[in-house]
Amino acid sequence: MPAKRFRLTWSEKVGLLAKADRTPAMSYQALAKWAVSEYGLPAAPGKTKICRIIKSRTALLGRPIEKAVRKNEQPRSHALLDENVVEFVLLAEEEGVSISGAMIIQHARDVAAKLRIPPELRPRFASSWLRRFQERYGIRWRRAYGESDSVELDTSQQEIARLRKLVSSYLPRNVFNMDESAFFTMLRLREASCSLPGHCNKAKMVSSKPSSLHYFGTEKGWMTCWMYQQWLVALDEKMQAEKRTILLLVDNASSHNETGLLLKNIRVEKLPPNTTAKFQPLDQGIIHCVKRYVLSQKMMLALDRLREGSENPYTVDMLTALLWCEAAWSKVTTSTIQHCWNHPGLIEKSNLQFVLN
Repeated sequence: MPAKRFRLTWSEKVGLLAKADRTPAMSYQALAKWAVSEYGLPAAPGKTKICRIIKSRTALLGRPIEKAVRKNEQPRSHALLDENVVEFVLLAEEEGVSISGAMIIQHARDVAAKLRIPPELRPRFASSWLRRFQERYGIRWRRAYGESDSVELDTSQQEIARLRKLVSSYLPRNVFNMDESAFFTMLRLREASCSLPGHCNKAKMVSSKPSSLHYFGTEKGWMTCWMYQQWLVALDEKMQAEKRTILLLVDNASSHNETGLLLKNIRVEKLPPNTTAKFQPLDQGIIHCVKRYVLSQKMMLALDRLREGSENPYTVDMLTALLWCEAAWSKVTTSTIQHCWNHPGLIEKSNLQFVLN
C-alpha cells in the first residue's frame, strides 16, 4: 500500500530549518525522524524533501507570514497579530522560558490593542482561538503531570459517621479545617502545573510582611512539627481570649503531632488516612481557588518581565509571594467556603441549611 501523501506546513518547514541549524551534524534521515516525532506527521519526509526544504531557506524565511500560513486573504492587522504572537512564542522558546496558553492569549489581547484592531474585528481570544493558533503554526505543548491523591474509598463508613456526629456537636463557626499547601512562586509555568502539599520553596528572611500573616522559615521549606505546634499554641491562646472552644480537623501528616501540648480550647481530630482528597473541605475547591489567583498574578508578572527581556521572569521575592497569598485568601468567597464544607458530607443535613445561610 503506498504511503499517505502529505504536505508540511510553512511553520513545520521553518521548525525543521531551525532544528537543522541547531544540529548541523544531524543527517537528513535523523531530521525526518525528528519531524515525525515533533509534529506528529503520518510518515517520515523523504531525503529529497528534506534537502529541498533546506535549499529553500531564503524563500521560506522571506515569505510573508500571511501568505505562508493561509490561502485566503486576511486583514493585514490580523497577519501582524499572528506574526507578533509567533515571535513571542519563539522568543520564549529560545530563552528557555516556559509559557502557558493563558499567557499567549493575554499577549495576543495586548498586541491587538496596540495594533488598534477594532473590537468588533478582533478574534475571540478564547481556548478555541488558541487551539486554531496552535494548529496554524504547529505549536505543541509539553504537559507536566502531578501526583493525584490516593483515596481509599473503602474507608470505614463508621469512622465518617463518627466524624459527622462530632462535627454536629459544634456550632458551624467553631469547626475548622487546616492543611498545608505550596505555591512554588519561582517555578516556571507549565501547561499543567503541579504541587505537592507540605512543600514550598526555600524560605528567605523578609524584612517586612503583611500583619495578617504568620511567617516561619525553614531551610528546606518543609512544614515541621515545631512550626505546627507553634501555630497551634497561638491559635489556642486566641480561642481562649475569645472564649471559644473549637474543633480542628487535620490530616495524618507526620508533622501534625500534638504530643506534649496542653490545649485548652481546641480539640484536634485527624481525618481517616488517605481520605483527605474526598473528605477534607479545603481540598474541595478552597485551595484550588487560592492557587489559581496566585498563578494568575505570577503569570501577569512573568508576562511583563518577558516583554522587557528579563533573563529570569519567574523570580519572585518572598514578600511579594506573601502579599499574593494574602490577596488570594481575600478573594475566596463565603459561598465557596460554605459549599466546600457541604460537599464532603461531614455536615448533618439538619445543620446544612444553617451553614448555607
